[in-house]
Amino acid sequence: MSNSPIFQSISAQMSEYFGIPMEKINLESTFVELGLDSLALVEFSVVISENYGVELDDLVPDSTLAEATTLIEAELESNVGTV
Repeated sequence: MSNSPIFQSISAQMSEYFGIPMEKINLESTFVELGLDSLALVEFSVVISENYGVELDDLVPDSTLAEATTLIEAELESNVGTV
């Protein structure tokens, strides 16, 4: 999954928007471990919504990036053909 285009994209976005060094971002990282609090998680969710058109309502600060990646991929798959 670390080769997932979605994971690569959200990692780059987290680095850009929150100043997190790319080498600290991995699938097992939680948002809390990366220094994101609840407000930052809401901001991240807005960025994801704007970029992918999916909502991440199920994420909490203790969620991992693997969980976020899986949620985004699942939402994108479920939205295929519903446009």
